[in-house]
Amino acid sequence: MDSKWLCLRSFIVNTEMAEFFFIDTTPFVNKYFLEPEDHVYDRSGILPRKSYLSNLLKDLDLALKESFAKWKIVVGHHTIKSAGQHGNTVELDLQLLPILQVTVI
Repeated sequence: MDSKWLCLRSFIVNTEMAEFFFIDTTPFVNKYFLEPEDHVYDRSGILPRKSYLSNLLKDLDLALKESFAKWKIVVGHHTIKSAGQHGNTVELDLQLLPILQVTVI
């Protein structure tokens, strides 16, 4: 880990035309909470997981609803839908996508 690297779990960047909502998608993915074979994951700050995800989704939902930006762009590391080799992230499809679809006007 490089001491110059700072990665906040979730944050918002507001520009004149768009608002970017960065969301921590890793805690949604179930496989990261199984005993890893060859990876070490930092789970500090996200346990208990259910509460963390609930708060994250509530915060994002509220921020999207309060935003007056013409463009609202939600950014995360994992894709919700993908034709690529990793495919869809089922957990995001079930938990995050409904919030994004409700926000669409």
